[in-house]
Amino acid sequence: RALWYLLLSMAFGNGFLCHPLMGFWIMQHLCHSVEHGDHQIGMQPTMSYSGSPLWNLLNFNALSHVEHHDFARCPWTRLHKLREMAPDFYKSVEDA
Repeated sequence: RALWYLLLSMAFGNGFLCHPLMGFWIMQHLCHSVEHGDHQIGMQPTMSYSGSPLWNLLNFNALSHVEHHDFARCPWTRLHKLREMAPDFYKSVEDA
């Protein structure tokens, strides 16, 4: 029982079964496109943004979402350092 409790607590805490955080996940993964003449140009299907440091911590640095997709194996505790290391690549991401 204790194992089930821990697994379900973790699942619900991370957005399982339509938790409010699920809306946050959907918002980050919306695919955007721009019309260019007679065809569509696909845009990056995710976004990063700045916000509350507390919200960022509670969501395992989910505000650095583009960085997470660029370097998926980078631990969430170090994602913020990517912007510091490569500001030219992520400057426009902060402005979004």
